[in-house]
Amino acid sequence: MNYVIYDFETTGKEARYDQPIQFAAALVDEKFNVLETFNERCRLRDGVIPSPKALLITKAQIDSLKNEQSYYELMRKVYHKLQSWSPAIFFGFNNIIFDDELLRHNFYQSLLNPYITTSNENSRVDLWKITCALAPLELDIIKIPKNSKTGKNALSLEALSKENNIEHKLAHDALSDVMATMELAKIIQEKDPLFWETCLKARSLKTCADFLKSEEYFFCAPQASSSLKYTPISLLTVNPNDNKELAFFDLNHDPEQHLETRVSGITSLIQSRQRVIRIIKGNRFPIMLNKDYLKNVDCFKELANNTLFAERAKKISSAENFIENINQSLVDRWEENETSKVPSDNLEEQLYGGPRLNPDDQEKIKEFNNSTEPITKLKASSKIDDFRYKQHANRVMYEEYPDELTTRQKQKHQKIIAEKALSENKDVKWMTIPKAKKILDSVKEDEKYQKQKDYISQIEDYIKLEENKYKKYCN
Repeated sequence: MNYVIYDFETTGKEARYDQPIQFAAALVDEKFNVLETFNERCRLRDGVIPSPKALLITKAQIDSLKNEQSYYELMRKVYHKLQSWSPAIFFGFNNIIFDDELLRHNFYQSLLNPYITTSNENSRVDLWKITCALAPLELDIIKIPKNSKTGKNALSLEALSKENNIEHKLAHDALSDVMATMELAKIIQEKDPLFWETCLKARSLKTCADFLKSEEYFFCAPQASSSLKYTPISLLTVNPNDNKELAFFDLNHDPEQHLETRVSGITSLIQSRQRVIRIIKGNRFPIMLNKDYLKNVDCFKELANNTLFAERAKKISSAENFIENINQSLVDRWEENETSKVPSDNLEEQLYGGPRLNPDDQEKIKEFNNSTEPITKLKASSKIDDFRYKQHANRVMYEEYPDELTTRQKQKHQKIIAEKALSENKDVKWMTIPKAKKILDSVKEDEKYQKQKDYISQIEDYIKLEENKYKKYCN
């Protein structure tokens, strides 16, 4: 199956409120030969305030924030390109935590399928997680850079590229990051294809479930660059109410001490510092290696040859009452979590947890997206029943086809946009004008940014222009 490697440059770190300013991707075959690339930018949506620090990292030209193609035009192009490249295995560098979430939320806000990377035979992996899994093995596959101050592993794409002589001239340019990610993945696959293929078994719920049936226990890879431990674990059960939530027993512990634990005590086994029971999300690329692989790794031979783990895994698998109690505890936790959720008033935060789109609305949204005439699009937007998607459709009309709206309708949008952009509430999750101005004041005093004084002045001028625009909206 082909791979799609992708990366964003964005206005900030908040996936629900920030937006891409550049999207780049490469379609490659199983040997990482490039078949096609995509690289485009867009201007900012009305009301989106870029973080000055994000701009100082990406060094985006201020003119491009105002004059590139529209955000919605870019998102449609991205969607159709990824659709045309499917089915594929999608990945980036730290994409599970950030890029995938940003992609989902921006597709959601553009009335496009948010789950394109995990539906219709598509799946996803994360090269950052693969490097976290690789680093403790001390194999001659890639060189692992160290932080000069702490001596710990430095697993940033920039540091890994430099250490492994991978060309990465424009760090934080999306296409440059894509190509560096591709070259790093290629080295790992070529030098240890078994490790690479084993990691890929966690790329989807189905492949992960199939892999877990192949052995009594596994060794869970570290989930952070600061950790060097592989943990022996045995699958206990899957949450009956959430098939993404997998419960494992940590085989470092003696199961005999816990098999009589009642439902009320299971939670403490999950939440304790020892984490006797470990909850792992099967849809977030949980890398696990089997004992046969680790037996060939010098620094983990002793761990892999420990026969105690097999004995403990066998005891766990036959402990029906214990597993039944865990199932009940997982259901109770799930129900408690569901009932305690407080729905957000902010449209941007309503992707997860909201009602599923019914088939009628799916057809109406398809009609809206396929309409080429503005007046037809306006009529289609009015037919959508789901409040969230109706509001997103209205926002598309405001941004893309303002001439189809009445003056009153445009003013209503502008007032909402201005109130959010000018908010003095420092606790809101999106970037505001007051927040941006405060950040600019701090970076102007920071020695780290002294060589970028001219660019800081450009950002400051841009923020002032945006502030004046939103103040006019209020009037």
